[in-house]
Amino acid sequence: MATTVTEEGFDSISEWAVTGSVYSERTGRTGPGGSVSSSASTLTLPFGAAESDTVTIGFAWRMGSLMARPLISLRSDAGVTAHITVASTAAGTFEIRRGTLAGTLLATGGTYAINTWYYIEIQVKLHDTTGFAILRVDEVEVASVTNVDTKQLGTKTVFDSIVLTTSSTTVQVWDDLYVVTGADGVFLGDQSYGGTGPFEVCHESFDSGYGSWAVSGGTPSLVAGRNNNGVRLVNNGDEIAYNVPVGQQSNFIIVGFAWFLSANPAATSSIVSFSGSGGAIANMRMDTARVLSLDGFMSISAAGAMPVGVWAYVEVSLFINKPGSGYSAAECEIKVNGVRVGYSRDSNMSSGSNSTIGTIEIHGAGSGTSSPSIIDDVYIISGTLADFEGDHNLSVSIPTMKIWDGSDWNDYPVKVWNGSTFVDASSLKIWNGSTWV
Repeated sequence: MATTVTEEGFDSISEWAVTGSVYSERTGRTGPGGSVSSSASTLTLPFGAAESDTVTIGFAWRMGSLMARPLISLRSDAGVTAHITVASTAAGTFEIRRGTLAGTLLATGGTYAINTWYYIEIQVKLHDTTGFAILRVDEVEVASVTNVDTKQLGTKTVFDSIVLTTSSTTVQVWDDLYVVTGADGVFLGDQSYGGTGPFEVCHESFDSGYGSWAVSGGTPSLVAGRNNNGVRLVNNGDEIAYNVPVGQQSNFIIVGFAWFLSANPAATSSIVSFSGSGGAIANMRMDTARVLSLDGFMSISAAGAMPVGVWAYVEVSLFINKPGSGYSAAECEIKVNGVRVGYSRDSNMSSGSNSTIGTIEIHGAGSGTSSPSIIDDVYIISGTLADFEGDHNLSVSIPTMKIWDGSDWNDYPVKVWNGSTFVDASSLKIWNGSTWV
């Protein structure tokens, strides 16, 4: 009878044996994902009493480069003997190999692009002559072999573990993994495990003042914004801050705001700062050419420079490791007017003792000289299932409803499904008998 060995969301890896020190918790497809970035490090999942000659496995997978790398290894002899390896190729295809990445090619098929999520499934029978293997990508069979040798030496006749590893620093991310053993196991299709949120944390137009934002430095002032009021920040000493409620704090957060930059800054400065209970985490910065980055390590081309003298809508997402998860890394994406201008997931940035992001600060540009800017229409969303919401016109009244957040009833915007996405209810038109209003 088929046995489910695991349904793994990588929110924790307590079931896995970790070898080496470069395991990283990364932004996954649904919540955190798992990654190793050295051939000296592995994640091994033993099957225990569920060992079998037939195994069915599915997992979400993303790759940073077109390269020949092992995705997953099916093993026996206490994880020592690699019988079947599913691998990527430099040509952007997938392979099934007996043994390791350098082993005998059994089948090839399917395609992949970098930085794109796929759901990979493999079903294998371990045998010297009547073995078989079936590979699916996004629930479509792309390769298969039958009546072949799928056993690479060793003594055991059953699989007893799987191993996730890589053969270089090229980053792969795994998420939403299942393992089923037994001859009667079947493909389960695309699965999702784990993830939190999304939590609509803040929507602020500044029309009635600073709202829940506090002046944390300098002398910000309320002026005419993009829509009614905005906040004027003369230089980098002017700051406003928002404290995310404890129940909505997360290791993944997105901030969006309308930004009017009046002049080039005289020096590189922090524009958005992220911190937690353990102190500072990261800063989105802008240099004198108006190019945005995260703490200087995320490279963005000049084409991603902020415009001057016009309103633009900026969105920045940040994912941080949880303490104790091993190798420290961050994942960040920056958009301007809905277009990605920067993205990094390989950055060596420690979040220290911070497990969540708790405070957001927005600063003016420049340092020591005036480079006035105006901020308007801010949103903050948190939770590992959060996604970019795009430009917000918050001076338009957005219907709200009371939601219990664990400690109090608070107003949250009402979202309506328009056929393809959730939008603010106020953006929909209603027929009044003669026209749409």
